[in-house]
Amino acid sequence: MLRRNANLPMSLFENLPIKRKLMFIGLVTNGVAVVLLSITLGVGEWASYRGRAVNTLAVHAGVIADNAAPALMFLDEKAAHEVLARLGIETTIVYAALQGKSGGIVAQFHLPGQRRLATPLPAPGEHVFYGDQLVLAQSVIHSGEIVGTLYLQSNLRDVYWELLRKLSLIVVAMTASLAFALFLFTRFQKAISDPIQNLVEAMMRVTRENDYSAQALVQSRDEFGVLAQGFNVMLGAIREREAALTAYQAGLEDAVRERTEELKQLNETLEQRVQDEGIKNREKDHMLIRQSRLAAMGEMIGNIAHQWRQPLNALSLLLANIKDAYEFNELDRAYLDDSVAKGGQLIQKMSSTIDDFRNFFKPDREKQPFSLEKAVRDALSVVEASFRSGNIAVELKMERDATAMGFPNEYAQVVANILGNARDAIRERQVRDGKVEIVIGADDAYAYVAIRDNGGGIPEDVVEKIFDPYFTTREKGTGIGLYMSKMIIETNMNGRIEARNTGEGAEFRIVVPLATGNG
Repeated sequence: MLRRNANLPMSLFENLPIKRKLMFIGLVTNGVAVVLLSITLGVGEWASYRGRAVNTLAVHAGVIADNAAPALMFLDEKAAHEVLARLGIETTIVYAALQGKSGGIVAQFHLPGQRRLATPLPAPGEHVFYGDQLVLAQSVIHSGEIVGTLYLQSNLRDVYWELLRKLSLIVVAMTASLAFALFLFTRFQKAISDPIQNLVEAMMRVTRENDYSAQALVQSRDEFGVLAQGFNVMLGAIREREAALTAYQAGLEDAVRERTEELKQLNETLEQRVQDEGIKNREKDHMLIRQSRLAAMGEMIGNIAHQWRQPLNALSLLLANIKDAYEFNELDRAYLDDSVAKGGQLIQKMSSTIDDFRNFFKPDREKQPFSLEKAVRDALSVVEASFRSGNIAVELKMERDATAMGFPNEYAQVVANILGNARDAIRERQVRDGKVEIVIGADDAYAYVAIRDNGGGIPEDVVEKIFDPYFTTREKGTGIGLYMSKMIIETNMNGRIEARNTGEGAEFRIVVPLATGNG
């Protein structure tokens, strides 16, 4: 009895006429879609506005922190006040303070009528929302040393009013859309229900009265029109088959002879048909070979794009630094020459990537001795800008420099790929004091490079899969980088590459043979 009551709403819905079912479905689906869309847009706008506010304030904090670093280093209050005074042109920033390394306030800034919020201040590198106020803390670093902390407070009242206005427009638009959709659905649902009703009536005549002369009304050329036309054709075929059955029974003998002749002809042409199928199969094989070659070309392009991603990011940061230096009158000839030289190195690295991958599968390439330290430093030169922008420290330890035997450019690309993965892991898990340690050493027969980070490590259930092709744990990853790294080290250089978790993060160890005569 309870089960029947539980299924009662579904039974009532199933027994409704098609017209009312369509109306009910339209009301429910459109209503749910509009509500979900409104909520999604509202939440997305809210998150987007808050995120833009944090990013904008973080950009200001980074610029002010760089300019205030010398003042805090030498506790120059006048210079610190001058740096903060520049915030007067930013109407959204209502309060700023520079705190020295000892904890004392060196300089402050506030707009008239505005004061710092009497709330706990966030830690460096973090931000806190208090109502319509945003407070952000930024470490001030000079020559790699933290010399103080910058606090900025932004008034988001105008931002929230703009957000409220957009949310109101979204609600009004969604409500109007729902009303208009329901209006259209009411008008157009007859185009579905009426043809179905006509077809049901024609079917009832056939089933109850055995009247095969009944015809369904064809009102349109859509699926319902095709269905009605097919129903009419089916009824006509039934009538024709009834007449044909009578004639067939009279001429059964002739039909048997015709079928026997058809079987004979089929046997005579069977060999030719087998040959034709063999030709078709060979054509399919050739097509599969072409598709395999195209897939290999696509994989090569994906590999090049993966290797280019880090130099492009570094080049983008280099250009941004030049722009900032120009805007703050810090762009001199030496800074420009240094930036151009670094940009040239990045572009040269990208160009050499094309040559390296073009020659990757050539069997006549020869291995050569190369310095592990130089290969590692070449890789660091590619990623150093992105590490610096993310406040990630890199420590290079030389236990023993060694000359390895292999391909120096490909080896440097492997190191750069692992460094890039370490940087991404630190960023994704928002590690405050990001750190990467590189150790270079050797034993009697092999040279090794160990790369350790504090990015939280690799999930234990996927450690054994990270070198598989196309396996990735990132949303935009290709799953090619570590696979190609393994191929370069193990297949091309007769070495091995291993990964394991440490206490703080992951460690990748690259081991390759020493060059002959290496001391």
